Amino acid sequence: MPQITTSGIVSGIDVNSLVSDLVAAERAPSDQRFERQEFDVQTELSSIGALKAAIDSFSAKMGDLSDADQYENRTVKVLGESDVNVKVESSAAPGSYDVTVNSLASAHKLASGSFTDTDTVVGSGKLSITSGAESFTVTINSENDQLSQIRDAINDSSDNDAVYASIVTDENGAHLILTAKDTGAANTISVTASPDSSDTGFFELLSYPQVNSKGFTEKVEALDAEIVVDGFTLKSTNNVFDAAIDGVDIDISAALKDEAFSFSVSNNETLTKSKLDTFVSAYNGLITGLNSLTSYDAETGVAGPMQGDALVNSLKNLMRSSLSDAVEGANTGAETLANLGVSTDYKDGTISVDSTTFDKFMEADFSALENIMSGQNGLATRFEEAFKEYSRFGGIIDGRVAGLETSLDRINSQRERFNIRMEQVEARYTTQFLAMDRVVSELINTGDFLSQQLNNLPGFTRERN
Repeated sequence: MPQITTSGIVSGIDVNSLVSDLVAAERAPSDQRFERQEFDVQTELSSIGALKAAIDSFSAKMGDLSDADQYENRTVKVLGESDVNVKVESSAAPGSYDVTVNSLASAHKLASGSFTDTDTVVGSGKLSITSGAESFTVTINSENDQLSQIRDAINDSSDNDAVYASIVTDENGAHLILTAKDTGAANTISVTASPDSSDTGFFELLSYPQVNSKGFTEKVEALDAEIVVDGFTLKSTNNVFDAAIDGVDIDISAALKDEAFSFSVSNNETLTKSKLDTFVSAYNGLITGLNSLTSYDAETGVAGPMQGDALVNSLKNLMRSSLSDAVEGANTGAETLANLGVSTDYKDGTISVDSTTFDKFMEADFSALENIMSGQNGLATRFEEAFKEYSRFGGIIDGRVAGLETSLDRINSQRERFNIRMEQVEARYTTQFLAMDRVVSELINTGDFLSQQLNNLPGFTRERN
């Protein structure tokens, strides 16, 4: 248990308050120094954290911009009122094309003869169904020999990648319908109906091609899609032509037979320029962040948290040099962004684009920006690689953070040692003042005793004022 000390009862001296005030006065300068040091380190840690986040964000954008596909942008325009869907990729060459639709792809469709209703017992045996390269067999017996059950057996077969089965009922009765899952002439349906000994005699009505004029009849012919592009006839098992023109997909699903239409492919300069805008925005965001860390306001005397810091200054120098150095392998006359109309504000280091100059370059050489920014030697790759040493695990910034964390540990250790020393000082002061309190108390007691003795002497009269 802590010792309870009562002092000053006789002497009137408040030892506890006196010791507390003396200790507080002695430790105040050191406490303020520790707090100031800790604040400075924490501020720098926070600034380094914000710096690393900004570098990581910038590097990620440079990683995206180093991809050549970001700049090979194309746009397509379908002329006329056609509902065809044309998509283009970056590999598509600019040009115009005339197309005529000769036929649309269709899925083979068969219909059985009529049955009284969906509960009619058709018969039993095996149905072997093929469409293109897909085939499967279902077994029909007394447990699933009704027309609706045969439909379900076909659809539920785990091996069925060939057809869809359905039932259509008209005025003549119920018809089993088989539709190929895939379009195209190669995916015609064939059905072999092999009745067993318990067949009702109707099972052969499920054959195709027909046997003895009995079996399914064709309702929709299996056809390939066919188009003519600039005089060249092309076919597809479906309604999409993705190999006719490199980088172009033509979907005629919504077109009409014998329909004619045209489309043009051109460079999408607006989208490609947006990639440069992305770079400019990312660059300016990072350089502005670095400027704020090293700023100084002469009017207020307030400095940025990393003013004069070698790390930030080296980053700013790296950005300027990487931006201005020519790109090896870039198009002649377009080796730097400055050639394309990008200029630097030498007051704050931010950059901007002269759209007139840039647009002229894009009209004359659409690949100019791509060759500067992308690829192994491109500007985006140059920035991404340059910043890796700063942001990677165990890199320059991590080393800086580790040093700051060591400083915090050292401050905390110094504070702990100082606190122990101040406890010793407090104990020493307490001991000294308690001893003084006892001496004063004894002197007071001695004085009181002497006064009492003097008062008791014969003939002694105390002079009163």
